[in-house]
Amino acid sequence: MNTKQIEKEEHIQKLKEWFPKGSTIYTILRHVSSSGMSRDISVLGTWTHDDGKVGFIHPNYAVSKVLGWTLKTKNGSDCVRVGGGGMDMGFHLAYSLSQAIYGDGYALNHQWL
Repeated sequence: MNTKQIEKEEHIQKLKEWFPKGSTIYTILRHVSSSGMSRDISVLGTWTHDDGKVGFIHPNYAVSKVLGWTLKTKNGSDCVRVGGGGMDMGFHLAYSLSQAIYGDGYALNHQWL
């Protein structure tokens, strides 16, 4: 395996820790291109600390590397560039990520914030 494949496998393992099967991927729409053919979407996940408090993780870099999509920064927020239109692109991102890490597009849930 080359370095790029090793890095992708490491990110897949991290994403499996952050998003176990049945968990929810939260998305935030940051920008829509003027043509409407691409969107910049931030990905969030929840994380429960040892003391019971809930925090958020921002796995945009890992998501972009696993999917092979572009990572963008909009107004100080990292986001993933999703190409295409005519459907729910947040669901498309969540489905594609679920397929990439579990081999099942429906292993993870999706919700917009």
